Amino acid sequence: MAGLRNRRIYINMKMNKYLTKKLKQVYLNLLMLLIAVFFVNISNAQPDTDVETLKNHQIWIDFYPHYYINKKLEYYGDAGYRTIVSERNWSRLYVRPSVRYHFNKTWELSTGVGFFYIFNINDIDQFEIRPWQGGQLNWPQWDKIGFKNLLRIEERISYLTNNWSSDFELRMRYKVSGKYDFHKKMYLSFY
Repeated sequence: MAGLRNRRIYINMKMNKYLTKKLKQVYLNLLMLLIAVFFVNISNAQPDTDVETLKNHQIWIDFYPHYYINKKLEYYGDAGYRTIVSERNWSRLYVRPSVRYHFNKTWELSTGVGFFYIFNINDIDQFEIRPWQGGQLNWPQWDKIGFKNLLRIEERISYLTNNWSSDFELRMRYKVSGKYDFHKKMYLSFY
C-alpha cells in the first residue's frame, strides 16, 4: 500500500511540473502577443496629418527562393520590383543570387551579388552591381525565442546609362532579427 501511495505522489508531482511548465508557456505567449500588439499600435510608418508625406507609398514585389544543395550549403536569393505608387518617378528591378554555408547551428557565412536596374523618369537610368559578403551569428537561442545577428559588407558599383560613368561605394550593414514560437505552426518574426 505504501508503494502505491508513493507512486501516486510521484505521478502527481510530475503532473504538477508539466502543468506549471504549460502554464508558463501560455503566460509567455500572451505576454509576447501583448507586446506585439502594443508595438503595432504605437508605430506609424507615416503620419496621416500631412498630405504631402503620403506621396511616398511604395509597392514592393519580392520573391525569395531557397534550395539546399546539402545540409551545409544553401543556394538562395531574391528578385523583385519596387516603385513609388503616386509619383512613379522611379522603379527598380533586381535579382540577387546568393550562397550560404552553415558551419553549425550558430555560425553561417554568406556571399552573393546583386544586379539592380533603376528606371528614373526625370533623370538618367542607373545600373548597379553589388557584390557582398557576410556572417551571421544565431545567438542567443532559447526555448521559445531566438535571435540572428547579421553583419554584411556590400560593395556598390553604379553606372549611369547615358555615358556609363561609374561610382563606387562601400557599405557595412548590421541586422538583428528574431522569431518567437507561439506553437509548432505559429510564430512571430521581427527585425
